[in-house]
Amino acid sequence: MPSIRSDAQLRVPLRPGKVLCCGINYRGHAEENPSAKMPVEPFFFSKLPSSIIGPDDPIRVPPMSKQVDYEVEFSIVIGRRLSRASEAEVIPAIFGYTLLNDVSARDVQFKDGQITLGKNFDGFAPIGPCIVTTDELRDPGNVRLITRLNGEVMQDGSTAEWLFTIPRLLSFLSQVMTLEPGDVVTTGTPAGVGFFKRPQVFMKAGDTIELEAPGIGILRNQVVA
Repeated sequence: MPSIRSDAQLRVPLRPGKVLCCGINYRGHAEENPSAKMPVEPFFFSKLPSSIIGPDDPIRVPPMSKQVDYEVEFSIVIGRRLSRASEAEVIPAIFGYTLLNDVSARDVQFKDGQITLGKNFDGFAPIGPCIVTTDELRDPGNVRLITRLNGEVMQDGSTAEWLFTIPRLLSFLSQVMTLEPGDVVTTGTPAGVGFFKRPQVFMKAGDTIELEAPGIGILRNQVVA
């Protein structure tokens, strides 16, 4: 990541038209979830525009949740329109990569299967700290992903653990909907989310959450009431 002036404040690097998040795409995450099955094909859900914030913007704990969780997600930024694309057409259509924190209110998400509501409170999709273009990050299938909560490592995985590769994910999605420049597609999260830890770990007001990937940088946010 290029050096940044100390007096500069980073903003969200883009305002995507669509954010599509892959559900179970890391073997470790599937194995830590006792109710999960190894998927036969990719599974996706949406993050809505009102959930998007940038680096150093506050993640606000909503009054109706006591189980606000983190998920580091290596994310793809679309650079060229994809519709019913073959896997061979995918890589040239990618603009670059970034990080997304798939913040989730688990007690809302798992109540009656309310995945859309549980993942779309305002501010539940921090993105950043930057977008790294494909010529700067040439091997997206071998990137270390780390989550730290108040300095303690919660997740430490690698995109080498993917069940479905980027060409498979984007080709699959493009059979259903057109992916436009600026859209963001995430690739799932590795093991270590708070809900499946024993004891469980959730974010609370006063916490600092950091996502890190070499070559992209650190996405840091404060948690507030």
